[in-house]
Amino acid sequence: DLRQFNGERYDIEKWYIHPEYTFNDSMQLNDIALVKINRAFSYDLRPCCLPSVRSSMYPEPKTAAVASGWGKLASKPNSR
Repeated sequence: DLRQFNGERYDIEKWYIHPEYTFNDSMQLNDIALVKINRAFSYDLRPCCLPSVRSSMYPEPKTAAVASGWGKLASKPNSR
């Protein structure tokens, strides 16, 4: 629920980027990384909720925000 502000913060201890990842690669091959956090996730952790396109819950313009996650951002032939 986007109206609740009871999230948890996990600090990153270290990250491991795929050794063959190239930032400017248009194919986005090897676009993966592992992130080691500073403590174990709680057992009741759930995915974050993102607003739909028609949602009225978007923040005001120029509001500072932090987002993280994983998954496809676009559909491409070689995307997995």
